[in-house]
Amino acid sequence: MHTPIASYEKEKEKSKLSNFYYKAIVRMYEIFSVIMGDKVKL
Repeated sequence: MHTPIASYEKEKEKSKLSNFYYKAIVRMYEIFSVIMGDKVKL
């Protein structure tokens, strides 16, 4: 009976982790584009 709850918790953890990675990648992309933008201006 506890298996669905455990898998649900695992899915929740996974989505939390992927959300964290998504935000980190977006942040890195923004920083990268700013750096590249500065290089292009120079």
